[in-house]
Parts: sequence; C-alpha cells; structure tokens
Amino acid sequence: MVDRENKPGQILYLPLKLVQPSSVDRGRLTVQLQELAASIEAVGILQPLTVRRSGREYVVVSGNRRLMAARMAGLGEVPCLLLTVDARDAELIALTENLQREDLHYFDEARCLQDFLKHSGLTQAQAAAKLGRSQSAVANKLRLLGHSPRVREALREAGLSERHARELLRLKGEARRLQALEEIVRLGLSVAQTGRYIDRLLSNQGPLPEKLRRRDARLFLERVVRDARDLRESGLDAEVSQKPGEVVVTMRMEPAEELEKRPKCLL
Repeated sequence: MVDRENKPGQILYLPLKLVQPSSVDRGRLTVQLQELAASIEAVGILQPLTVRRSGREYVVVSGNRRLMAARMAGLGEVPCLLLTVDARDAELIALTENLQREDLHYFDEARCLQDFLKHSGLTQAQAAAKLGRSQSAVANKLRLLGHSPRVREALREAGLSERHARELLRLKGEARRLQALEEIVRLGLSVAQTGRYIDRLLSNQGPLPEKLRRRDARLFLERVVRDARDLRESGLDAEVSQKPGEVVVTMRMEPAEELEKRPKCLL
C-alpha cells in the first residue's frame, strides 16, 4: 500500500500496477530495450523514474523505457521520484528528455520537436534557444516530417542517414521519392552521390549517370580479380588480363589424377 502522505521529491517504491506510461512515448520493443531489461533484471533500476499523481495512480513524467523494461524483467515495483507538476508541464519534461536521448531516430526526434512546439507554444527560435540548438537545426529537423509515412518507414528499414532523407525532400511526390530511394539503396550511394543523383533527376538528365550505373559491374570485376589472385597464390594456374572495360580470367586445371598426387597444402 502506497503512503498517500509521501511528499514530492521523495523516492517511492511503487507497485508496477500503479504506474502508467505517459502518452508522449510508450516505447517500442527494440534490441536496446531488451538489453535494458536484461540489465535491470541483473542489477535493478539505477535511476528512479519521475512520476506525478493522477487520481489513484501515477503517470510517468520521464522513464517510460525504464518502466517498460522493468515489466519485461518481471519486477514487482520500481523506484520513483514524485513531482508536483500538471499534465502540460509533465509532457514538456518528457518531450525534453526524449530530445536528449542519444538513440532517438531522427524521425522520432522531429516528431518530438513538433510536439514540443505545439505544447509549449514557443516559436522555433525560442525552442532552439531553450534546447541549446540553432534555429536552422530545428527547422531542418522539422522539414523531415514532410516525408510520407511510407517513405519514412523505407528510410528506417534501409538504415539511411538524416542527410539522405533531406536530399530526398528535394523530389516532389511519394512515388518519385520511393523510386529514387530504391535506386539509392541498390547502389549503396553515399550522401554526396545521392545529391548528384537527385541533381540529375531534377534536371531531367536521365535516371543515373554512367558512373553510377556501372558501379555494381565494376565492384564485381574487382572481386573477380581478387579471387583469381587468391587462387594463384594457393598454387592454381590462374591468369588475369585486363583491358578497358574488360577482364579475362584464364584457369588451367590439371587432370584429377594429377591433383591427387599434389601435396594437400596446395589443394
């Protein structure tokens, strides 16, 4: 039974059934969350959650991931620091904490920034000053929300950077962005190459420059040359001749009965 007379600022050990996550970020099951659950199961929660009262229950102000991990670890109670804040201030605290997380994906960060502006009533410049960022950094992050949900998910799955996402914003329409994204992933384009590729698309110069269209073939040929060299070093008769745009690999294999006579170390 929780003592209702506990004062704000004290550490309470609250039953998990009385603690609810905030509406700001209920957390997603990730490898990092599973690792956190394993750590909590082993050594417990090292940093208390911050909570506020809401009727007979407590709502997390910051520490939603710790709460979810504690449930995964099978804990019965969690240490909590009780704050006296209303729902609006609690949401701002939670959003601020999320924005300071190092593992936050850039799309999640952009959404948190958007929510922060909405609930705080601050301008971009004021929010940037409060968060210790430049106004341009805040504006660039918010621009990422111009991508449709399908494009955002595709960028997440491909593991592409925020700079890739910003380059794609230069193209209009979901279909065109998805088509370009597929090509960027297929060719493994860097941010700089992506920029040149999109420049070309915008100037109607064709889908891809010759250099990028032949990139896969060039990498394949380089691998063939390396493999032939490795075979030659292992004792096999392999020759490689190269001309512009052409690689010829010649291998001479001895009859099977001769190979049987050779020392095993050379086979």
